[in-house]
Amino acid sequence: MAVSLCYSINFRREPVKHYIQLILMALVVMISACSSTPRVNYDKKANFSFDQLKSYAILQSKDKDAFLTLDDNRAINAIKTILNQKGYEETSEDKADFIVSYQVVNDKKYRMDTYYDPWGYRPFWYGYGGYGGNYLREYQVGTLIIDLIDPKAKEVIWRGSTSSRVKKNLTPVERASRIQDAVSLILKVLP
Repeated sequence: MAVSLCYSINFRREPVKHYIQLILMALVVMISACSSTPRVNYDKKANFSFDQLKSYAILQSKDKDAFLTLDDNRAINAIKTILNQKGYEETSEDKADFIVSYQVVNDKKYRMDTYYDPWGYRPFWYGYGGYGGNYLREYQVGTLIIDLIDPKAKEVIWRGSTSSRVKKNLTPVERASRIQDAVSLILKVLP
């Protein structure tokens, strides 16, 4: 009798275990569907053979008074790292098969949100609906653009870009990681 009782208890617990697994899988799918990977936009010159490209150089500013910011250095290091991993060799501008130029554009964006005061919206209570209103939110969107330039023809042969919301109060490590991720995402679609 004890054996049959244990069997019936285990039999009853087994479906619950499957339901829990099913619910956990559904939660994972829902959470992963909500996460968004920044979209990469790219364009390339038609009929250009990217197979011939072996070496690159980073475009240096011609302005002698120009200085590199910390984020500029992070972007340059990320570009060099990823291009080297793809098999390209860094060289001087006069020997390079292509020149890499980049720029960061920060735009202010605005979002209008409406809110309503919920006072009076309770079941069986028909009180005053309260005040509602609008408020304006300002936020920054950063866009990283990377251009590959043919030094002989002096024209852009490939352009990639991605945009994301600029987060405030990031540590230097977090800033470097976000820049590395953006550069990696852009150069992933490089032919």
